[in-house]
Amino acid sequence: ILSDGVLDPYTGVIHHHAHFNINQLAIGEYLTEHTGLPIYLHPSVDALALKDYFSHLAKRKAKNIIYLQLQDVVNITVLNHGITLDANTQRPNLFAHTQYKKTQNIPCYCGGVGCLETHTSLPAILQQANNLLCNYSDSYLQHNIISIDSICSGVKLGDTLCIQLIDNIAQLLAKPLALMVNVLGTELILINSPINQISELFFDKLHHYIDQQSIPLCSSEITIEKSTLSVSDSESSLIQRALYDGSLLMQLLQG
Repeated sequence: ILSDGVLDPYTGVIHHHAHFNINQLAIGEYLTEHTGLPIYLHPSVDALALKDYFSHLAKRKAKNIIYLQLQDVVNITVLNHGITLDANTQRPNLFAHTQYKKTQNIPCYCGGVGCLETHTSLPAILQQANNLLCNYSDSYLQHNIISIDSICSGVKLGDTLCIQLIDNIAQLLAKPLALMVNVLGTELILINSPINQISELFFDKLHHYIDQQSIPLCSSEITIEKSTLSVSDSESSLIQRALYDGSLLMQLLQG
């Protein structure tokens, strides 16, 4: 089961969902009791990251990777030689739910205020565009429906507001990513997002701000690339991992 929100893959509990009013739903235990089958509950970013890793295993040199999902939700998976960080810690990764700007008082579905996701998700970018548009009378967005596609089109045309929106997102993401680069020694950041259509500008800005906030020893060799996988492309990757690490085989042998 792939789901977006605050969830714990190791207890099978969805604590909060990004789009539904869910609180402490023990879906893994419930479904196992009613089906007798092992249940794997994960955020969609885990499936995306593992699918990408398995697809490029033979030719990609970088093995220490941060996979960033920047869509309606924001999340990351940290991979080291194909093993996710949470597989070792048995604790969920809640990157996007670090309190970032409490002063702006934006509530998050997780119950917090000012979480990183409330400032960097696609809906947040669109809201920022609506809020700032009155200050840019000559913006490309004045005559077009505000969407991620139209913002990216505006960037390609050199629109000041659209470029500013992308610059803001790059700055916001760079600080926590720089911290992780310093701590983890990351070699590669993979980004899965509709914003990838302007990846040259977005990645340059993100790299620039990461460089400013991390030491050259860690950031000088880092690369940022785009991932074009969809969640539907990646659904089987978690089962593939469970077969590789033997956890699914053990459950099957135990009946």
